Amino acid sequence: MRHTALIATHAGARGEALPPAAGGCSRLEANRVQAGFTLLEVVISLTILSLLMLVLYMAFSTAATVWSRTGDGDSPKQRQETVSRLLADDFRGLRPYTLNWEQGRDFAFAGAKGTVFYVTTGGLGSTDRADHGLFFACLFLAPEGRTRPGRDSAQALYLYKSPYPDEDYFLALHDFATSTGDTRASWLPPESMRERSRLLLGHLGEAAFSFSAGAAILPEEQDASPFAASRLLPEEDWAKQSLPAVTQLEYALDGQVFRALAMYGGLTE
Repeated sequence: MRHTALIATHAGARGEALPPAAGGCSRLEANRVQAGFTLLEVVISLTILSLLMLVLYMAFSTAATVWSRTGDGDSPKQRQETVSRLLADDFRGLRPYTLNWEQGRDFAFAGAKGTVFYVTTGGLGSTDRADHGLFFACLFLAPEGRTRPGRDSAQALYLYKSPYPDEDYFLALHDFATSTGDTRASWLPPESMRERSRLLLGHLGEAAFSFSAGAAILPEEQDASPFAASRLLPEEDWAKQSLPAVTQLEYALDGQVFRALAMYGGLTE
């Protein structure tokens, strides 16, 4: 009797079919479903991910190449075109941004002869290449760290841009926005921002930003005439709670005067 019971207990191990699992599939099939990804699927996924990373790397390498074209080996024309493309990307993506905080209410577009604060969707030149929606930027003119032989001094155009709206940026924006007169005209960002800024153009003579609330008459892209304040846009200081229609950067470089006019929505031709 005991022998017979043992045989009955292990009958399933001798070839009897196991009862089907819930849902109508066998237990073997259920185990396959729960097994996860196959090796081939993992390899294909890693290959696709690697290709995407390669594409992103190439895109940022191209941006870095654009920045490198601002070196001394390029002609003034090439450097001017590089800055124009970068300004086009930034001003095409301008966004109105207002900060309400303990310092008060600050609109994140403010400009003067030597400085422009703004918020944009354009990420070229950012100190962090993360894929963010907004970038917090400041273009400013400052004494260049080095000068050419025979020159006593020179200006340079720098760009600070970060996807992270840190406290240093907003304190600097508030300080600039509340400054007036000569202080505003000669204002420079704090050292913490200058250390994280990129050099766009060096060896500049005179240079200035100017602004217009409406359409502007566009001058020639470049000429050999000296820098002239009469060609600046109507407003050399922008403290309004709105975005300007046109922003101009005019600068003298190697005996030529260049103008980059950027509109909210794109660079003018």
